Amino acid sequence: MELLNDKFRLQQLIKNKEYEKAKILKESIEMREEEETREFQSKFISQLEKKKEILYKRQKSEYEALKARLEKVINSRLKQRMVEYEKLLQRIQNLQNELIVKQSLQFSKMQVLNSKLLAKYSLNLNQLEDKNFGRLTRHPIRQDYFTRRSG
Repeated sequence: MELLNDKFRLQQLIKNKEYEKAKILKESIEMREEEETREFQSKFISQLEKKKEILYKRQKSEYEALKARLEKVINSRLKQRMVEYEKLLQRIQNLQNELIVKQSLQFSKMQVLNSKLLAKYSLNLNQLEDKNFGRLTRHPIRQDYFTRRSG
């Protein structure tokens, strides 16, 4: 407001042809205008810096919130996958255990069958040997053969 008054006074001094006073007043006005311009620029830059800082803080907080949300989603998906993998692994282990049990049962059945067959055939072999050996010892020609051999 004071500056406007001084500008009005400057115009009056020029009209009254007081050039020396007008020159001094004009220099004073220019210096004050430059000072006001510098102050205005300084305040404007300061305000821009504050706005920039506020914007930076807001963007950083939004970024952190988004990052936390993404990490939460990723972690939940990882946990879900781990649960699925554990279930799959358990299923595979159960199937493997079932196969082992089945194979053990089949093996034991085969062993029982083999032992029965072996027992049956060994009995038949023993009976055949007894029969054949008995025939050989009872036959007169062969009996001679066995007695000569043993003696």
